[in-house]
Formats: sequence, C-alpha cells, structure tokens
Amino acid sequence: MCTKKVFLSGIFALSSMSVFSQITYTAPISTIYEGYGNTIVINGVKNPSFQASNAEVLASENSNTIKLIPKTDAETVKLNVLSQGKVVDTKEFKVVKLPLATVELIKDGKAIDISQGLDRNVKNTLIQITPASELKDENQYTAEVSISIKRDGITIFSKQNIALGEPLNDILQKTQKNDSIVILIKNVKRKNGKEEPVATYVLNPVIVIPVN
Repeated sequence: MCTKKVFLSGIFALSSMSVFSQITYTAPISTIYEGYGNTIVINGVKNPSFQASNAEVLASENSNTIKLIPKTDAETVKLNVLSQGKVVDTKEFKVVKLPLATVELIKDGKAIDISQGLDRNVKNTLIQITPASELKDENQYTAEVSISIKRDGITIFSKQNIALGEPLNDILQKTQKNDSIVILIKNVKRKNGKEEPVATYVLNPVIVIPVN
C-alpha cells in the first residue's frame, strides 16, 4: 500500500481514488481554465505519462509536471496518469472561463486609485493589463490602446497605438483641471501555455478618469 498526492499549482489542489491507494484532496475543487496552461504537479509516481480528453498535455523538464490546456468550449477534461503504461489514476476536471484581467494605471509598480481622479502632474504613469490574482503567472498581454482628452465634452486631443507600459507624461501635461481622460482598450491578446497569442477580454475596456 502506498500513498501518492496530486497537486495543482496556484489555487488548484486535488486528489482522487487510485487503483493502488487513497489520494486525499488538499482543496475541495477540481476546476481548470479554458485555453490556459494549468500547471499540474504529480508526486508519488515515478516517470509518469499522461493522456487527456478535450485538452492538450504539455510536458516539462520535470516529468512530474505538466501543463493542461483545455480546448475551447470544453466542459470537462479527463486526465489519465500512467505508470509503466498502466493507468494508475484518473481525474476529471470541470472547465471554466478565465477570469477577466483588469486595465490599471501603474506608478512605481503599484496600481493607482483613480476613483477620485488623477493628478495631471503625476509622473511615470503607465497602463498595464493585470491578470486576476489566481493567474499571476499569466501576464503577457498585448492590446490596441488609445487615449483622448475631453474638455467640456469636446475632444481636444487623441493618440492611437499607445504601448502597454509606455509612460503617459506627455499626454497628462496636455490636460487641465476638470478635463476627462478616456482610455480605450481593443483587440486584447494574451499568451497561452504554448506561448501563442489568443484573443481575450478585459473587465474594463473603457476607462474615464477626471483630472484633478
């Protein structure tokens, strides 16, 4: 009789009934994200191999670590863990949509609270797309970013093709108190577990910020 544990990195941890032993759950969930490289680490099986339905399995240098990428619109994924060609464990996952990332203004590595407006004199402010807290390893985003300045309801300035991470100093210097800064985010893409760009969405594609 032996005991082996199966761990899902990040917020996921799981176990199931093995043909050899009882595997205990370290968290009461078995959920993975659609189109995302969900990292799974299996302890207790020497040189395992894997088979999955409705998902692609990506191996790593560590034979006990894989990335499981569910297919688009897959509702469940069944993962078989094999040892010496025999299935020693099977786990079924529920597949859910990725939580949406958030567009934030960043200064000195920290998000700025823009709920009360933005000071035109603030320096080295930039735009960043921040993934949900449970997906911090997924932070490679691209997007089409445009900014306009409105004064008394009239657009007095606009700029297209602003890069994520580009300082906004010059744009902020064009504003006056009581102006509004409008940030528009389109065509957002992120890199999946295979480093391929895939279309995605953000929680707040349009941001209106009053200038103090």
